[in-house]
Amino acid sequence: MTQDIFKKMMALFFQSFPNKVIDLNLCWEMLKDIPDNQFVSSVKKIMATKEEICQSTNIIALIRKNAIRHDLPLSAEAWAEVLSSVSRFGCYDYHRVEFSNSAIKRAVDGIGWKSICMSENIGIERAHFFKIYDQIIQREEKETLLSEGLIEDPEMRSTISFLANKLSFGDDV
Repeated sequence: MTQDIFKKMMALFFQSFPNKVIDLNLCWEMLKDIPDNQFVSSVKKIMATKEEICQSTNIIALIRKNAIRHDLPLSAEAWAEVLSSVSRFGCYDYHRVEFSNSAIKRAVDGIGWKSICMSENIGIERAHFFKIYDQIIQREEKETLLSEGLIEDPEMRSTISFLANKLSFGDDV
């Protein structure tokens, strides 16, 4: 993102939440890899949906998380896209299907296009799709939150990723 967009949106943010104290240099370093449109949408969404922000709230994480989920369809929306493609292309034209994002394609590939098309109980494929799709989205969120620009040390990135996976699945660390 550009510094100009960053400054304008953070100025609006502080107008909405005047009691929040934050280091703008740190914010810039941690958020500058987010594209302009996603950053703007994320800040606007936070301003529109949060009545107040506590001093302990990690603004960087909040903005990044909202930016990541910016344009991803919900599981049910993604499944509707799959069913629409099944109706449109049929069982044998999968090579022509283009989904709105790669997570949908990877979830479909995990189940198998023909399995979805030929299913006698589509509810089972739907449940599997939801589970796979949600896992793909969670993994993409973690990878984006731990992007190259944020954590330079590969060993530290690996350690943080390991701990994040352990915590998200409730395992003992």
